[in-house]
Amino acid sequence: EPFNLSTGNGMSALAIMKKVLEAMGSDVEPIVKNEAKAEIQDQTLSSEKALKVLGWKPLYTIEEGLEETIAWYKEYFARKAEMEAAGIATPNQNASHDQPFPQQS
Repeated sequence: EPFNLSTGNGMSALAIMKKVLEAMGSDVEPIVKNEAKAEIQDQTLSSEKALKVLGWKPLYTIEEGLEETIAWYKEYFARKAEMEAAGIATPNQNASHDQPFPQQS
């Protein structure tokens, strides 16, 4: 049975991109060409069914989720670069996502 999982707050792709850039401390300005055909202008997911059936509700705001996700990727790529510089093989994509890299013993 499918469920939508969302905050329920509608946000355009451009608004999400701006949030990502802001969270990353980037001054990049997106270029919007408005060339997409049959673009859906407004669409908001409702997680009401997930709340009623599963008792699910979001634990993060978009800003909190981006902050945690970006921090994880920064750590991941920093550790990967360190390992590669030291000649240590890096984990494959099938590794656990709980830890960016296995703990060294």
